[in-house]
Amino acid sequence: MTMMRARFFSTLLLLLGAAKALTVDDASDLQVEFVLGMSSSATEWYPTYVSSDNSNKTLTSGDDGGGGISSSYWSYSEDSGYEQISNYGLKVFAYENDGIMGNMDTTDGAALSFEVWVRVANEDNWKSNVANSPRGWVMSYETNWGPAMCLKDNRVNNGGSGGVGTTPGGDTNQGIDTGFYGSSTFRSKFGETGTLSQSKNGWDHFVGYWENTNGVIERGLFVNGYPIPQASTSTSGITLDRTDRQLIIGNYRPDRINDAAHNTKGLAISGFRVWHKRIDQSLATELYNLGNTASVFPSPPPHHLHHLLRGRRSQSATPRGLRKTAALVIVLRSCQ
Repeated sequence: MTMMRARFFSTLLLLLGAAKALTVDDASDLQVEFVLGMSSSATEWYPTYVSSDNSNKTLTSGDDGGGGISSSYWSYSEDSGYEQISNYGLKVFAYENDGIMGNMDTTDGAALSFEVWVRVANEDNWKSNVANSPRGWVMSYETNWGPAMCLKDNRVNNGGSGGVGTTPGGDTNQGIDTGFYGSSTFRSKFGETGTLSQSKNGWDHFVGYWENTNGVIERGLFVNGYPIPQASTSTSGITLDRTDRQLIIGNYRPDRINDAAHNTKGLAISGFRVWHKRIDQSLATELYNLGNTASVFPSPPPHHLHHLLRGRRSQSATPRGLRKTAALVIVLRSCQ
């Protein structure tokens, strides 16, 4: 009985301590997660989490054969993140469940979100105030105009008064002048003392989303939790009809992994996620509040918690936290 009580209270504290994190529904439809300091090194970065339709594979900086990350292309430290020091991006072979890239344009309700934490590590390379040098396609699966999140592309979100947003380009600013990422305009609104939202410990959080709604692609961005609306686009504006490429970090397509125009040379990355759903304001705020070094998942939970995940949209997901009421019910049952 004494052992049973000890087990009860240790499990109770574990669950209540995690209760403020993501719920099972929040974490549904997550495909891959990479977090700095978790399975990361100078030459390899493995996912913290992959759903059952994806694979546990390291990022690579150009080699399709799994050659890992070249220190000539990306520098690494657990405190500073992965800094892009060349034109070479990273291929995300862990993300294999990419069928949505071939049918989102014809599937009503289909949705996709990219999420990433970044900072300016080398201003001489990034050139915050100079458009297109480079364009800063920080996450991209190029089917024709993305889908991609861009941080300094003057074709996106009304160019000079925007430049930060989701593809395709040629869209009219919807009322928020972001400035290019890292510029004085951007920092005044989203930096450490930003008037709209603030960076966390020098890192900025971006979430881009796309959703097919009756044949129209609704899209937009959250910057450090703050919503940046963008004009909807027709399905012809972003092709979404091919699945023969890879997700790219720090450039735009796998066969041009060292493209000089689209890279993010000078930026550092500390984590990213791919979701097969539209991230809304509530979840964007939760993810921002987690910070740049936290996973949405803990270590595998006690066996008696697994049934809570059954029937969810992402059955392989293991939640970082559960609602207090559900947690208490499960803990009490474990002591019967």
